[in-house]
Amino acid sequence: LFIEKIIVFFKNYFLISKMSGYSLYNFSNIKKFSKLVISWTTVKNFKSNGEYIDRYFRTNSRRYKNTLWFLISSDGILPKKIDKNIVILSQKNFNQINFSYLLKVTFIKFIKHNFSFRNLISSLSFYSHLSEIVLNKIYPLFENKNLDLVLMPYEAQPFQNYLFKNIKKLNKKVKTIGYVHATQPYPIHLLHRDGAPDKLLVHGKDQKHHCTKYLDWPKSSIKLIPSLRFKKKDNFDFKNRIFLPYYISDHHFYFSEFEKIISNLKNKSVKPLQIINHPTMSRSKSHIKLIKNLSSL
Repeated sequence: LFIEKIIVFFKNYFLISKMSGYSLYNFSNIKKFSKLVISWTTVKNFKSNGEYIDRYFRTNSRRYKNTLWFLISSDGILPKKIDKNIVILSQKNFNQINFSYLLKVTFIKFIKHNFSFRNLISSLSFYSHLSEIVLNKIYPLFENKNLDLVLMPYEAQPFQNYLFKNIKKLNKKVKTIGYVHATQPYPIHLLHRDGAPDKLLVHGKDQKHHCTKYLDWPKSSIKLIPSLRFKKKDNFDFKNRIFLPYYISDHHFYFSEFEKIISNLKNKSVKPLQIINHPTMSRSKSHIKLIKNLSSL
């Protein structure tokens, strides 16, 4: 797997070149808020009147007046109106390649790590750099003495642990909470480790049991709650739809397997199918290509 690891490293390293130009928008009146939510957004999550609908917590930003929503834009498009309790971190030139920025980041990190190539390589990744950007931009929020809680949709990504860890360094009194919004088939990524939140919200007894017995979470740190993202009254229609995953390793494989399914049907026909892309992969070339190929088939 050595060659594959090298390829993954250079892909992550190259992605840093697309991370220049991050700025905060609507950054004012931050001192009056006691709670902070860090989440992700696209322009589609906003209503025309400036309110934000969070798809992870399934709630409206206007319901919580004492909460500041720190949102990381996934599409680089700003809504025309933004409520006062919302701050958006977005790029001016979304997804544009900037090699001078990549070299600048590399040089600064090289000096920071005392010219050690080994330490330099371990720090040069897309998510590591994103966590540093978010932390630098979010730092002024911790001058707010009223802040007592930070909540985040939690996927146990290394950069999330990095944020939680440094938030506690900046203000020990702040309570950090992670919400596990999705259920994985074998969630070993949730292993309790450095930078874990003070409290982990889960929505399944099996999930709570697995985290405490196998993943080293203290029982006092796990809280079982009803799912915030999905309600019992929801009536989702999944018929005749194809849902694409977040990550596509090989779109040729997906296409060939789907082609086998079609060719093995007894009557050689299917009802019209609607292809649903992953919500954060609207600009992914591999996803767009797979959608085009599946549609043609």
